[in-house]
Amino acid sequence: MTIANTIKSAGARLTMGDDDVRALLKKDHDEFKDLLSGIVDGGQGRSRTNVLETLKKNLTAHSRAEEKVVYDAMIRLRAKQDVHVICEEGYVEHGAVDDLLARISRLETGTEL
Repeated sequence: MTIANTIKSAGARLTMGDDDVRALLKKDHDEFKDLLSGIVDGGQGRSRTNVLETLKKNLTAHSRAEEKVVYDAMIRLRAKQDVHVICEEGYVEHGAVDDLLARISRLETGTEL
């Protein structure tokens, strides 16, 4: 990220309200990081499985909503190629997350993987 983009991003975070879509996305992302920490650092067995199920449900819903509300709107409203590239990267990343969640779900709960 360039210095100019870093400054713009910081300024945007300072001016957004609690119901701003960017604030809501950041809040969700922070919650997902906490859930992931719970899986990595947490116990084994049932508790880890429950946290994973919560993560999968919430992250999948979040991804589809982000694609529909943010990425689709950005692609419709912005003709600039770099916006399209960023949004397409988001779709690809969400697809990778979907695949990873499916792979993790098939693992034994006690495995370190």
